[in-house]
Amino acid sequence: MSSSRVRLVIADDHPVVREGLRVMFSRFDDCDVVGEAGDGPEAVALARDLNADVALVDLRLPSADGVAVARQLREAAPDVAVLILSTFQDETAFLDALQAGARGYLLKDAAPDELHRAVLDCAAGGTPVDPALAPLLVKRDRRDDIPSRREREVLSLLAAGLANKEIADRLDVAESTVKTHLESIFRKLGVNDRTGAVTEGLRRGLVRLRKP
Repeated sequence: MSSSRVRLVIADDHPVVREGLRVMFSRFDDCDVVGEAGDGPEAVALARDLNADVALVDLRLPSADGVAVARQLREAAPDVAVLILSTFQDETAFLDALQAGARGYLLKDAAPDELHRAVLDCAAGGTPVDPALAPLLVKRDRRDDIPSRREREVLSLLAAGLANKEIADRLDVAESTVKTHLESIFRKLGVNDRTGAVTEGLRRGLVRLRKP
């Protein structure tokens, strides 16, 4: 978090909703709404350029939906925590959003105080989730966040210091396949780069350091 006050960008294609959220957050002395966006690309640009701590993003944005915004911000501004706000209790959208890098997911019927707490939680590194969707976190953890056997092989070779081409040669696969494995590993481990993957893999006991 960049300061003691959370810098918040609101993204919703309905001006009335944006205005309502802005007025709501003006009641709290620990949040500043620094920008408002009406579509996905604008949300990404504002969150990045305004050094936001949290982007509160409607799931159904035009041009790029909330899942796409989360994915793009993970690449362009990984320090921005994305909190999805949705009308829909949709299992697929929820899991896709988290896999894309969203930090939290709330339904639009959340009370103002609940939404405020979720923004603060996101800024502090938490993962606020609507109670109706929380059980799906267990499902995600069991199925989607465990690297496969081949992914662990790639991670082990990565930890040994091999480049993508060297890993591809060692496993007798295309270099593009290694890149695909790495993207999946980054997502499952919740990291953004190779160093983070090795560090998290070591922490979880998935790999051990060894010479190539």
